[in-house]
Amino acid sequence: MISVPGYKNLKKNYQDTKNTLYRGQRETDETPVFIKTPSPKYPSSGDLGRLSHEFEITKDLNLRGILRPYTLQKIGGTLALILEDVGGRPLKSINASKRMSLREFLDIAIPLVETLGELHQKNVTHKNINPKNIIINRKTADVRLTGFSIATILPQEDPRIISSAMTEGEIAYISPEQTGRMNRILDYRTDFYSLGVTFYEILTGRLPFQATDALKLVHSHMAKRSVSAHEVDPAVPTAISEIVSKLMAK
Repeated sequence: MISVPGYKNLKKNYQDTKNTLYRGQRETDETPVFIKTPSPKYPSSGDLGRLSHEFEITKDLNLRGILRPYTLQKIGGTLALILEDVGGRPLKSINASKRMSLREFLDIAIPLVETLGELHQKNVTHKNINPKNIIINRKTADVRLTGFSIATILPQEDPRIISSAMTEGEIAYISPEQTGRMNRILDYRTDFYSLGVTFYEILTGRLPFQATDALKLVHSHMAKRSVSAHEVDPAVPTAISEIVSKLMAK
């Protein structure tokens, strides 16, 4: 457990290999907050740079559909990004415990699409849409997007000139052009693909491509067509399934 000056009652909310998310309160007024730190005990310059980048990208966005950052705080040899807490949990942990109904899916999908549209209007491409970066408060139906550590404000970029392109974003949700292995410029449409994979997983309870080997998974994103969501689960309406397939079009 970490100690962050000015904040109390810190409890771990979620952790993966890259980041750890804590929930706590600001001591001065007991405002609830999320505190995001790099997971490695000794974070690299890249770990710290991504957290700093997330703060710089989001601090002036002023969009209701994202987790607003309060401040970026240095703690010893690491950084802590202080974010607003809307009383929610990452979609990854929610969907792992229980399959959602179609109504619950739409309550998440519609505001998420609206937020993504607002981001794209500001020339912000998220590049890392996945269930870990979607915060849901099921009681208030509040849906927030976070995880802007590799986002870009450029209208387009060439992923072939980015080092370690495969390590940017979650490979299970990465778009074909984001792998850096295609002769394609990367723009806002990369978010559509990752959103489609996320929707597919919510609706069917599984990812469209199953592979433990990273290179095989990348090949699947680039060359294979997934089984339609309604074929995996007949309870998924065909119209919704077709929208998801369209999002995941190569």
